[in-house]
Amino acid sequence: MKIKITDIKPSTIQLRDITQTNLQELAASMEVQGAIGPIKVRPIKDDQYKYEVVYGNRRLAASIMAGLKQLDAIVADMDDLQSLTEAIIENIQRENMSELEQGRSFLMLQEAMGPETTKVEVAQALGISRQKVSRLSTLAEDEVIVKKIISRPAVSDPEEIEDSPRALSIKAQVLRGAFGEEDEELRSLAWDFVEFKHHHEIKEPIRLIADLENREFQKDIIQKGIDENLSPSQLTRVVESVDAAPSEKIAKQLIKWPYRETTHDPDFIRERAETIGAHDAIYGEDEEDKKHRERREKWEASPEVAKYINQVTDFNRLTNHFVDTIEVGKLAPEGRPFIKRKLKLTIGIIQKVIDIIDGLENANGK
Repeated sequence: MKIKITDIKPSTIQLRDITQTNLQELAASMEVQGAIGPIKVRPIKDDQYKYEVVYGNRRLAASIMAGLKQLDAIVADMDDLQSLTEAIIENIQRENMSELEQGRSFLMLQEAMGPETTKVEVAQALGISRQKVSRLSTLAEDEVIVKKIISRPAVSDPEEIEDSPRALSIKAQVLRGAFGEEDEELRSLAWDFVEFKHHHEIKEPIRLIADLENREFQKDIIQKGIDENLSPSQLTRVVESVDAAPSEKIAKQLIKWPYRETTHDPDFIRERAETIGAHDAIYGEDEEDKKHRERREKWEASPEVAKYINQVTDFNRLTNHFVDTIEVGKLAPEGRPFIKRKLKLTIGIIQKVIDIIDGLENANGK
């Protein structure tokens, strides 16, 4: 039936984001062709209006913009829950709703159906799969990610984007699980990294980042992944390298340096840390390293230490000669016990010296 536009109240439920551009395009089409299909309304008791829109809000707004006086409408008595349910069904079928809009509408219906309502019941009410309701509801529940998706620029090749409802939902769950509901800053930053990455590859680097105790490192590593457009596997190596670093200074340097397979090699970093420790010249020299080096050089330059170092050098040279002699089989059998006793004695003396030096370094704070 035909109903005067002035008798129709717009629905207070907004299931879709309506832009001015879309309304203008629809209004221009209506000026030429008229309304495309009837809207649905329900009778209401109101001083100004006789009906309220069940579905067709956009068509009503565009009709007003186009200067139409009447609209074709289907009139049906229904309560608020029935009205919302039918509006969602109609919009999903006819209006090409985005995944986010669908997810929001599912949450809205679940709330309207009561606090004990499950997603299975929402799916049954709408005649769609539980998996779809669950995926899109999860996505819409994360407002940080919703805002990111809504505000992102158009992409030239959407087929290259991991943008399916399932992928987006999994990513949202991964970030909430890693950083919690309250840490919007990290989730927002991390979304910029994971958004266009394959969802099955992001779990490991995000888990490792979340396990780091240093929050600044977490933020800096995620930002590094964004700035350098690292893959999830590359970011994993960065996190593992930082975790293997023997000092905070070295960890910071690893985050600062551009990613390279050889530089961000956690096994190599652990090996160097075991043999060299935290004062490793490969990572650059700061003031602390400089003081440490100057103390060492001053100590080694003292006459007593210099003499000892020369003797140790001579001993090393002699030991290497013995090793070479043994390897080629030219060490006489009667000489072996003598050399063995002398080496054991020398090793004992060296160990005592090492213990004394360690004690002095500990007493002086190295």
